[in-house]
Formats: sequence, C-alpha cells, structure tokens
Amino acid sequence: MTTVSELATFLRRSSERVGAQFTDPNDDWVPVGHILDSEDRLGVIGIDTEFFANDARKDDLVQEIIGLIQGLHAKAFGLITSAWSSKVPANFHPEREYDEEFVRPKDDPNRREMLTIQVTSADEEEFWWAEIKRDGENPPTLGEWEKTQESTGRFVEPILDALKIERRNK
Repeated sequence: MTTVSELATFLRRSSERVGAQFTDPNDDWVPVGHILDSEDRLGVIGIDTEFFANDARKDDLVQEIIGLIQGLHAKAFGLITSAWSSKVPANFHPEREYDEEFVRPKDDPNRREMLTIQVTSADEEEFWWAEIKRDGENPPTLGEWEKTQESTGRFVEPILDALKIERRNK
C-alpha cells in the first residue's frame, strides 16, 4: 500500500470491519492514526479521546503527530475519528470569528454523527466520511462513504507541512 488512495481504501474497509464487531448501542469507533513510513511500513497509533477534549489538547495531538512524522520519516498519515457535523451555510467564511448563520454542531439539534477519514501525503490528500447511524437499540452502523472536497483545519495544514518537510529532507 503506497498511495493515498490505497491507504484511504484500507482505512475505510478497516473501519467497516471494526463496526461489524460492535455489540452494544453505545459502541463507537476510537480515534486511530496510521503512519506510512519511508519503507512502506504501516504503523497504527491508538489516540486517547482526551486529546479531543478541547482545542488546546487537539493542538497537543497535532504536535505529537508531527513528532511521529518526523521521527519515523513518514510519507503519509491517516486519521480516523468520529465527529459531529452541521450543515455550513454557502456564505460561511471560516476566517470570521463569528458568523450568525453558522450553528456549531454542539448547538445544532439537526447535527449528524459521522466517521471521518483523512489521509495525507506531501503530494495528495483524501477526505472521506460516513454517517454513523444509531437507533438506541442496536449497535451503530455506517452509512455510505462519501469522498469530500479538500479540507482545512487543525489536523490538515500542519500535518501536510510536516510531510512536505520530510519529503524534502530525504
């Protein structure tokens, strides 16, 4: 597995296999990182959910991931996380600190729970998501996977930059 697309396919299939093992309505996918090193070896990194408790901890996680990318001379990184999502208005501008039309997922009664996959190399990125479906009685299941457009944010640019630096340092 050497391409971003191959790694993304592997992570989607792995997530499906994990979900197939669920037995309880409250089961969930834990956050997991995957690093493809310079020798095409894939490392799996369990991520403590405490890293998602607040923005400062998320920033700490990004720094930990960057350290792993540098230490292992990684050429690709994949991240699987579950998250809540809300529809974003067409005129939403993320650089504005406050947008009255945007409702944060925690405040949105119509929010959706999803499993997200981000796979990044120095040259390409793929972002996928599938809705997590829960009925309160059966284990959760995944909806259909959808490939999304390019993404931005805390887990994208710094990881991409670290992978580009590693490629230049070869």
